[in-house]
Formats: sequence, structure tokens, C-alpha cells
Amino acid sequence: MTAGLELPPHDIEAEEACIAALLVDPEALDGMAPVVAPADFFREHHGWIFAAAQAVRDRSEQVNQITVAHELAVRGQLLDVGGQSFMADLVRRLPTSMGSEWYARIVAKCAKRRKLVSLGATLSRMAMDQDDPERVAEVALDQLIRAGIDGAKPLTRTIAEVLRDGAMDELVAIMTTEQLGKPLGFSTGYAQLDALIDGLTPGNFIVLLADTGMGKSYLLANIARNLALAGHATHILSTEVTARELAHRDVWLDARIDPYVRRFRQGFSESDQQRVMVALGTTSEWGGLVYVSDRPGITIDTLRAEARRVRLRHNTKVLMLDHLGHIRAKGQQDGRRELETVCRGAKEIAVTEDMPVLAVSHVNRDAQNGGGRIAYNAGKDSSAIEQEADRVLTMYAVDEFGEPMARDEAMAWKQSHGNIQIVRIEAGKHRSGPSAAVTLRLSWPEGGRFVGMGE
Repeated sequence: MTAGLELPPHDIEAEEACIAALLVDPEALDGMAPVVAPADFFREHHGWIFAAAQAVRDRSEQVNQITVAHELAVRGQLLDVGGQSFMADLVRRLPTSMGSEWYARIVAKCAKRRKLVSLGATLSRMAMDQDDPERVAEVALDQLIRAGIDGAKPLTRTIAEVLRDGAMDELVAIMTTEQLGKPLGFSTGYAQLDALIDGLTPGNFIVLLADTGMGKSYLLANIARNLALAGHATHILSTEVTARELAHRDVWLDARIDPYVRRFRQGFSESDQQRVMVALGTTSEWGGLVYVSDRPGITIDTLRAEARRVRLRHNTKVLMLDHLGHIRAKGQQDGRRELETVCRGAKEIAVTEDMPVLAVSHVNRDAQNGGGRIAYNAGKDSSAIEQEADRVLTMYAVDEFGEPMARDEAMAWKQSHGNIQIVRIEAGKHRSGPSAAVTLRLSWPEGGRFVGMGE
């Protein structure tokens, strides 16, 4: 960079090395494309050349000086970049593609630094003019992550790019013998549930509706545990239960102990205490892959920024929301419109962060009073959920014959069957498959452990 000038961060030599590399070796473009984008180049005409080369490659044509020059001419940019002589001079001075990805990272890093410089000035003005410092902090967190370490997918991609970015590998994997019967997404730990929803698929927003007492929050805890045991990190937003309470719940789950019965009725035996001590160790191990944000009344903007920060820092694969109705949207007074905004934000997180978002929500008052089977449109302000969710699941109690039970019937059945519940999870809305149902057994004596029927 030129000394003495207040220019934004840039590295022209690295930019030229990138352009020369793709002109010398077309395969170098495939290595650089995931790292740097045309807009990342400080000199605009370098970005034009990079974009033109991508367009040539996406048509399955050979990338070289002639084809790139032709694409630039079609776009009316060839003369502005310096003509074919400019590209020929680059190739003459830098006739190798060696180190192209390293140079691409330098260009991308400088671009992020420029964004941070610009953002710093913007936030300074906002702090001077904005009456709500909390709002400035939310914007700062979101924009700092976007500008500094933006791991979100590009807004627009070609089908060819989507295939190269993983979709092709997924299709090939589906057809291999080892993957037969396995879900496309992350396994929930329950084979029947995986078959119903094809696992927790990145980009999908899934909502589970259930009445109070059906154990929906415990189901999230069980799934998070199963994901962690499989090596997948999970981020849980808890708006009702503190992180400490969730940690206690996980230990009881591992120890297979009902804390309520032990604390208020039976007491803890020596065997119970030994099991808890063992569980403290095992939970501490897999619990290192479960991240908890316990924030009642969190806004969807803050959640979006925090979900991205945690994903980028800890490589979380799944986001869970417990629960949907307690997330706020600033500026919305109407409950239904607020839920629409929250659901839209949750879907945006799923798509931009390329991760599944699994949320739980209460059913509406009619469903609570009616009891029995719960329809997928029984959620509070259900139209807002239906519009944005890829899958809407309902969970309700059934007896040993599979017959739905109302709330009072379910409570009586549970007490007469050793504090065991049988719940049915039904896929009422499923954009990628048929509607169907699975049955799980919920054992409160084992700390709220869900087990697949027949698994």
C-alpha cells in the first residue's frame, strides 16, 4: 500500500496475483471462488475480471485470456479494465497460479477490514444520533459479524455453484449403500422421527406444537444430547428455563433419575448418588457441544446476531428455540404480526446460516380445551407459523392402543402407568415429504428420557 495516503486496507499485488492465476490456470478459479468474491477486490476492474471468469466457467467454457476478454467486451467493460494488453501484461509478470488461494484469502481479509472501517464510522454516527443505545448495540453486533467474519451464504448463486458447494456430494452420498435408510439431515437420535422429517436438514425451519405437560422442552434436551453424542454442536435459546436448570436437567437425564420423586418423596439412595456422580462426568463431556443462551424476551434481531456469532465461533450445526412465542420483534405491538416477524426471522437464520432451526410452541386455547389429537394449525396464531415453517409437527398423548387422549385423561393414564407417557408426533405440514406420524415413549422416572417405540 502507498505510504502517507489514508486509503482503506487493500493489497493490489495480491489482487493481481489472483487475476493472473485464473488466466494461467483455470482450475485456480475453483479454489479461489469459495474464498473471495468479485466485490472483495479494491480495484473495481479486478473484480470485473474475476466475475467475467466466473461467468465463463459457469457456462462450462474454458477460462483463458481470450474467453474472459470476450465476456468483458459483452459486458462493455473490456476497455475500462485496460483491454487484452492489461491481462497479457499480468500473465507476463505473474505466470503462475502457485499460492492463488493464499492470495485470495489476503484479498478477502482486506475487504473485511474495509467493511469494518466503514462500519465503525456508521456506528459512531448512530451512537451520536440514536436515542436507544440498546438498538445501536444490536445493530453493532449483527453488522460487526456480517462485516468482519461473514460466514453466511451469498444472496444469489447459480445452480452449478449450489451443486459444487455440497448438493452434489449429498446426492452421491444418498445413493451409496452406507447411506441407505439414513436421513439427509442431522439425526435426531430417533430412527422413526428421522424417517418422518429426513433428519434436521440445514436450511429448514421446523416447529413442534404441543400442549403444556407433553414434554416438548424435554424432547429438545434429548435431541441436543443425541446430537452432542454424535459430535454435532447445538445452540439452544431458552426463554423459560435458565442455563443452570438446563444443566441440572441434563444430569438427571444421564443419571436416569426423576429428581422430583427423589427430592420430595423417596430421597436419594447411595446408588442414586453414585449414578449422579457418574452422570456429572458424562454430561460434562458431551455438554461441551451444547451452547445455551438463556434470555427471556430476546429480540429476533439479537437472536440472529448471536446465532451467527456462536456458529462462527463454535461451529454449531443446529439451533433450537424454546420457545417461539417468547421471542420479541421490536416495533410490533400486535401479537400475530410479531409472531410473523419472528417466524420469518427464524427461517432467515435457517437459510442464511445453512443450519436447521427447531422451535417449540404452545397450542392455541381451543386445542388446549378440546384435547386429544392436535392439528398442525392449532398453534397460537398458527397462520404465521404455517407460512414460514418447512415442517409443522404436533405432539400429543395417546394410550397403549394409539388413541389420542385429552389433557386430564393423559394425566390420569400417566399416573396409572408408572409416570410413563406415550406421545405421538405427527407431521401435519411437510414441504419435502408426506404427512405421517411416529410414536415415542416418555419416561419421567428416567429423568424425562424419550425412547422410540420398538427402537
